[in-house]
Amino acid sequence: MADQWYYGRDGEILGPFTSVQLKELATTGTIHPTDMIWKNDIAAGVAAAKVKKLFSEDQVRSAAEESVSASMAGEVAAATESADGVGEPPQTSEAEESAPESAPADARASEGGEQTDAAPPPSYSERPKRVIQATGAIILSQDGKNVRFRKKCVKCGQDDRSRTTMPIRPGTMRVGFYCPKCKKLQTVLIQSC
Repeated sequence: MADQWYYGRDGEILGPFTSVQLKELATTGTIHPTDMIWKNDIAAGVAAAKVKKLFSEDQVRSAAEESVSASMAGEVAAATESADGVGEPPQTSEAEESAPESAPADARASEGGEQTDAAPPPSYSERPKRVIQATGAIILSQDGKNVRFRKKCVKCGQDDRSRTTMPIRPGTMRVGFYCPKCKKLQTVLIQSC
């Protein structure tokens, strides 16, 4: 029996296709590297970009760049919507502008005076990150760098028995999985800061 392949996008599953047909769909751009792919009756799908020899390295790289730029654009738009007074210079009081020489070194350093030996604040990548909300998942643990969770269908409540571990990135992370009970592609949304 020949292998039968399926792919899913936006909750819709299409197939079956032969491996030759699947490769043609990927070449023509019908299947994207971010779509989920299933083989025969296997319930767990995998991202199409991870299927060997389905896409060229250029297609996978360009899809990764597009998803990164799209997520960055969304974060920038969200930041500009929630920020107050964007583009305005910070307000300083007259007392700060005329700080005497007996003022602490931190105040003089902010005016362009002598520098202090205080350690710089940790960069954003060094700070521990935290998951603040999950839709379609049950958070099992998080350590500031990685989150461990189980997937759960939001429509029927079916729990996935496997555990998934992934690095915590700021913003919204999306993970797809196939619910065997609903027979639909579901999306897990994990928000972190």
